[in-house]
Amino acid sequence: MDANVKAVKLLLDSWWPAVIHRWPKARLRVAGTIASNPEVTTTAFLVPGVEMVGYVNSLRGFYGSIDTLLNPVVVQGGLNFKAVESLMAGRLVVTTE
Repeated sequence: MDANVKAVKLLLDSWWPAVIHRWPKARLRVAGTIASNPEVTTTAFLVPGVEMVGYVNSLRGFYGSIDTLLNPVVVQGGLNFKAVESLMAGRLVVTTE
């Protein structure tokens, strides 16, 4: 989905450099089919601290492996399941207005 590509590119281009500047040892784990999108992988290859996880067998396991969900939303509409799942797992969610 084009909105997901735009969101991850916004994250990699704008948000992640600020995170790495403040927390140099931080790691970004990108999960889901978006992790195999050529536009995303080409950009992510050049960004430090990024791991393209791809499909995960267990959402519980994935959310248990992160501290914070970075979730830029570039197209609004409907319920954002990633944010709800992350909150239900007890994780902090950072998103756009």
